[in-house]
Amino acid sequence: MNKIVVIGCSAGGISAAEQIVSKLPMDFAAPIVFVQHMNASMNMFFIDYLNARTQLKLKQAKHMEILKAGFVYYVPPNYHALLEEERINLNSDAKVNYSRPSIDVFFESVALEEREKVVGVVLTGANDDGAYGLDLIKQGGGTTIVQNPETAEHDAMPMAAIKRKQPDFILDLEDIAFQLIRLVQKP
Repeated sequence: MNKIVVIGCSAGGISAAEQIVSKLPMDFAAPIVFVQHMNASMNMFFIDYLNARTQLKLKQAKHMEILKAGFVYYVPPNYHALLEEERINLNSDAKVNYSRPSIDVFFESVALEEREKVVGVVLTGANDDGAYGLDLIKQGGGTTIVQNPETAEHDAMPMAAIKRKQPDFILDLEDIAFQLIRLVQKP
């Protein structure tokens, strides 16, 4: 895998995700994995809603599925995800940060597995999930992006990520997709 993009979001995440995936090209050269705090009843609505607004293929991640460029994977509600040899490993371990899926759990596994190949993004949300994991991504040599808290529907997650470790980029939501293209696409 050349690069992998991992995005964590919570409250306000549906709108934020739409603004990002709708601007990415069909030939986006990395898999994208969203860890979104949501209840089970919203998950398929969310995927169908976003599929209608992007050229990429959105799908719910399946246990031990190999990640491929050009796809956007959503971690299903009530499961944590780990990355193991370019595969999604789903489990139902105890909640972390009051959440399952936990952004920190996935980001930590990606930081250990892919190191400098990771582009980690923390978006809108009402807690601090993702701050620890984003810090690990940066420590491993990956690139980190945080949504400008002033443009976030809920600023707690972006603020916590910025406070924990200065990210490489703090961007308004409408600029994140363009930065992902610059970081991932081959010259």
